[in-house]
Amino acid sequence: FVLVAMPVSAAEAVPKPVLEGLAAEDFSVREKSQQNLLEWAKQNPKERTGSLVALSSDKDPEIRMRSVVVMRQLSDEDYLSDGQGYLGISMLEQNLNPGAGIRVLNVMKGSPAHESGIKTGDLIIALDGKSWDKEGAVNVLMETIAQKKPLVDVILKIRRDNAEPIEITVKLGRRPVADLTEARGNLQLLDKKAKDEHFMEWLNRHKSGQE
Repeated sequence: FVLVAMPVSAAEAVPKPVLEGLAAEDFSVREKSQQNLLEWAKQNPKERTGSLVALSSDKDPEIRMRSVVVMRQLSDEDYLSDGQGYLGISMLEQNLNPGAGIRVLNVMKGSPAHESGIKTGDLIIALDGKSWDKEGAVNVLMETIAQKKPLVDVILKIRRDNAEPIEITVKLGRRPVADLTEARGNLQLLDKKAKDEHFMEWLNRHKSGQE
């Protein structure tokens, strides 16, 4: 993407110690300053976009890179503030006789399921304490997750390698497409594309003064 340079004065709102830290020789100082820049941006929504865009055109490549990273973090947080819940797995219903379970066929790298420790081959036998006693478990799970918002915690009861069931808490992400059953292509790429598009919309919205 291409960022339109803002006046250098726009970056002056950023605290001087933070700016100096972004270009420090010590890597740990640069990392800490990037976190401080993110915290400053969250606390100063009116000044942040112009300042960060200005920094993205700074002569120092470290400052340029870290300002863009912070903008992307802000955009991704905004992306997760709305939409439908999302686990990030492909699955197949399994007859447990009695009842039904859901076998995890694949876990998308970087997805909420992956981050929480869900593994390929796991058998999901309950969601938030509710099991399935008949066919249609996959549809029920998908619909239930879709009705929840991103960043909501759900508890999956998992049976793994014939061991005793365990419970894993998953913080939901945002579904990248409305209907996963009709999704075409790699879900990981679809997720990235959705976040990229949101980033550009977020930049345009904030640069125009909209909140």
